Amino acid sequence: VSLNPGFLTLDVRDAQGRLVCSHLPMPVAQPMGTGEAGWFAAALRSGGFMASGVSVGPRTGKRIVALSYPIRDGSGAPTGLVILAVDLLALNKQLLAEIPEGALVLVTDASRALLLRSAEPETYIGRRPATDDADLAGGRPEGVLLATGLDGVPRLLAHVTVPGTGWRVFAGLPQAQVMAEYDALVKRAIGIGIGMLLLVF
Repeated sequence: VSLNPGFLTLDVRDAQGRLVCSHLPMPVAQPMGTGEAGWFAAALRSGGFMASGVSVGPRTGKRIVALSYPIRDGSGAPTGLVILAVDLLALNKQLLAEIPEGALVLVTDASRALLLRSAEPETYIGRRPATDDADLAGGRPEGVLLATGLDGVPRLLAHVTVPGTGWRVFAGLPQAQVMAEYDALVKRAIGIGIGMLLLVF
């Protein structure tokens, strides 16, 4: 945890959500909030690796996701979770700092909240779509689509779902940039066609 700037806390909690131990030297063993308790119960039931939705960490005040894995007893029953809290802004800087200008890479969770965004992450990370906004991907696990982003720029986006997390990774370029060469060819062909018609006349 200390070697990775994106990792905030590493905790072990029992099946009731009580803090057993932490990598922090003096952890505050405060009870989990309602949102945390709901996610914790789902993670315990999942039986494997799970990623939470985006939230604000109660101990750090940072936008985080929690990654978890079950601890099992001798019979294989889950008795608690190992939980790693990840600072999304730090992870964003670590993973997406080298994305070329004009390109956009973003990651959403199962609720379509933004987890990572290569451009203006401080503004957009943690945002959720309105409840009546349609899923532009149409529920498909992968594909290509044309969509206008929160910044109002139409983009061609390819997307794929990360197995076991519900996260979706989108990568795209502005439609105008992608179609620039095609538009130039069309205009050139129209120009040649008009020129040929004029010659015929």
